Amino acid sequence: MEKIKIKPDVLRYPKPVAILGIDAGGTDTFRLLDWSYLMDYSPPLVAFGIDKGHFLEQWMVEAKHFSINIACENFKFEKGFLNIQSRGRSVDAGEPDVIRSEDEDVPMLKQCPLSLECRYVNSVDFPHNYIFIGKVLNGYCEEKLLTNGQLDMAKVKPLLLNAPDDSLWKLTELRREIV
Repeated sequence: MEKIKIKPDVLRYPKPVAILGIDAGGTDTFRLLDWSYLMDYSPPLVAFGIDKGHFLEQWMVEAKHFSINIACENFKFEKGFLNIQSRGRSVDAGEPDVIRSEDEDVPMLKQCPLSLECRYVNSVDFPHNYIFIGKVLNGYCEEKLLTNGQLDMAKVKPLLLNAPDDSLWKLTELRREIV
């Protein structure tokens, strides 16, 4: 099999739809994240990018705490629901179904089957984005999503976002064996 050279941005592969939740100056605010990753597991650290010029970067450092909410395949994207007050503009987003985390009182989306309560650790300034790193303090999910006390991604059914074309994907088969 021969391979051809392609553009280096090919690493923009589908990843779970992650939605940032933050208290931005007294307003529960949610934003779809194009880039989010688990960076370490002990302690669990997450990282995500926010493009420069987005008003949320100022709140990340001030708020100190935030949530990462993972959407499932039946998540309803309502017009204006995400990117509330994006780039300083106010958007009529209706009322998302918000619940609060127990320890740090951060906003989380009830519609998402998995939410992570996080504490801001650090940020890195890149030419086009800020990368924020947070320590996961707690995870929240419905009990029905557990199998033998562990989160079961087959039950979560995460929705996947393919960043280059903003297409949404469903997982059709989960392989449990490791090759």
